Amino acid sequence: MHIYLDGLARSGNVFFSFVLDSFFENQIISKRTHDISSLKKYINGTCFVVPVRDALPSLVSNVIYMDHVIENEMFGGSKKSNNYLENLVMSNKAYLEYLVKNDNFFIAPFDEIINNHIAVCRVIAAKYPELKTTGKQEGSEDLIATAEKTNPYLYDPYIGNVPRNSNLDKTKIEKMLLSKYSKELDEMQVSINTLYERYYSIKKSYNL
Repeated sequence: MHIYLDGLARSGNVFFSFVLDSFFENQIISKRTHDISSLKKYINGTCFVVPVRDALPSLVSNVIYMDHVIENEMFGGSKKSNNYLENLVMSNKAYLEYLVKNDNFFIAPFDEIINNHIAVCRVIAAKYPELKTTGKQEGSEDLIATAEKTNPYLYDPYIGNVPRNSNLDKTKIEKMLLSKYSKELDEMQVSINTLYERYYSIKKSYNL
């Protein structure tokens, strides 16, 4: 049994792929399409893990990432379209609504991934007993030290993928998003809170 991993951008996908790879013997297929099309290809009976993060910080991080990539011509980045933000907000909203309507996916809350990743893995293992664990319970520092050998951007303040201190001023972006998309952000957060409740309900059912 494989473990599929794919969530919206800037929601802990990369870091949690390190975690899953350490905790489980099973192959981790980290798609990183960040697109609803991956969800729609779900095969019944598989373990499909979806990291989920609060609406505003996820979008803010996404804007910071994209701006930095494009300004520095990284990863083949090209100019953003005029309606980039609107498309991003609406696609994220549709993605979250799809998850709410389909309970086949395992929801991994971002804050839990960052602050207590071993606990999340234990819930996954309980829900999917077919999976095989390695017996390892590596802390964040050990996981990152291994991954850092192949990824030079892990701690980058703009595009990094692991828990880190950041002095970036996000206020301007937050205000801009709230002024333009307050209604959509509220609706997205309602969906997100519903998904969080799903995770904690599963966790409670296994007394974890």
